[in-house]
Amino acid sequence: MTTNNDQESLTESEVAQILPAVAQIESVLDPEALLPAIAQQLRSLVKYEALVLYLVGPEAHLTPGSESRHQRRNVAQRGTSRRVRP
Repeated sequence: MTTNNDQESLTESEVAQILPAVAQIESVLDPEALLPAIAQQLRSLVKYEALVLYLVGPEAHLTPGSESRHQRRNVAQRGTSRRVRP
């Protein structure tokens, strides 16, 4: 298996780590629980301190769909919407 960006092959152990996370995400049926599930599974693969998953809203504005506790505080302080320019 290769990635699109840099064409490096994934090892069997990397694929074995990713597949259970993908299965967990695919099993989520509740739209409200989907973004938190993605964040949780991503956390199991990548150790991060802050994560914000954005959704594209009306008029091409990015709106935080899910964020860590730390990011919630920072986003609230600076506003919740960002404009995407084509």
